[in-house]
Amino acid sequence: MPAEETLFQQVFSGLNALPAGASVFCRCRFENCRLPGVVLNGMTFEDCTFYACDLSLASLQGTAFKDVLFEACDLQDASFVDTQLQQAVFTHCNLSGASFLHTHLEGADLASSVGMVLEPENNFLRGAKFSVYSLPGLLSRYGLVVEELS
Repeated sequence: MPAEETLFQQVFSGLNALPAGASVFCRCRFENCRLPGVVLNGMTFEDCTFYACDLSLASLQGTAFKDVLFEACDLQDASFVDTQLQQAVFTHCNLSGASFLHTHLEGADLASSVGMVLEPENNFLRGAKFSVYSLPGLLSRYGLVVEELS
């Protein structure tokens, strides 16, 4: 496959590795893929869905996710550096230990995800949606204690 190969409208189920040579995925669905530690640096995913995929410890430097849905995914300890995640939706995802640096999350929906810690000063968050339960992860840098009223 050529290095710039684009894959359109395919369903990938149970993958342990991405297809060799593909760097752009459009309107693809990834189901139950086990890709811990996968390197997706510089790749592009557009109008794709990741369902019940394990992307823990994934390296995502310079990766573009355009209109992507992550549903019930394990993104523990994933490294989002200079990543484009505008309008991405994270539904019931585990973001424990994930790191975000210079990541574009404008308009992203992270309201139902858990375990997220990120520094607003080092990312682009305008219009991003978070749950009130995400506040401790957004304020951890300041050493504040956020408690629920009883």
